[in-house]
Amino acid sequence: MKFVGHYIISAPRSAVWEALNDTEVLKACIPGCHRIEWVDDANLEATIKVNLGVAKPKFVGDLSLSNVDPARSYTFPGRGVAVCWGWPKDLQILNWQIMRMVQHCFLRHMAKYQVRSRRLAQS
Repeated sequence: MKFVGHYIISAPRSAVWEALNDTEVLKACIPGCHRIEWVDDANLEATIKVNLGVAKPKFVGDLSLSNVDPARSYTFPGRGVAVCWGWPKDLQILNWQIMRMVQHCFLRHMAKYQVRSRRLAQS
């Protein structure tokens, strides 16, 4: 499952970057996010509820900052487990890219969810 979108924000790039490192802002920006907390400078724990059609599992997992280009972009790859089914799940939670426009910022985001489980393949 893949979510893609963009926003035009009337703020300087530095303000957008600061907001994207605030857990309350991240929680509001990530579809289905119920909880997200910094564990240390580069790692977070999150609980995200995903709509997979009929099923709506809740995933609990760890996210790590990677591909950090300060005030421009970063990625949150991670791994989680579906609470109700015990499925392992690979998460490419977020890929934020902030581009400067004349007086605004163009914020592009992409999130991918991939369930990888033998249980799912056997169903």
